[in-house]
Amino acid sequence: MRHKIQKVELFIGVIIFLGGLLTYGLGVHRLLPVPRPDLVVYGTTLIGIILILMGCDIFSKPTKEIQILENDERNIAIINA
Repeated sequence: MRHKIQKVELFIGVIIFLGGLLTYGLGVHRLLPVPRPDLVVYGTTLIGIILILMGCDIFSKPTKEIQILENDERNIAIINA
């Protein structure tokens, strides 16, 4: 269950990060009528980076199921055969 949440965090983080960079490239003042358009770019980019870092945790820790499958003697015997 946790891996699904981390995959969603990673996907949403990439979308928000790219959206922040896109608003920087297009000029936020044309897209959003806000008083400080520079803060919109910084905020969306920062939130995207934070979500990406939270989602990247999925690649660093093997789950209990993966560890069991790696150490299972039956799977090792099947692979060697």
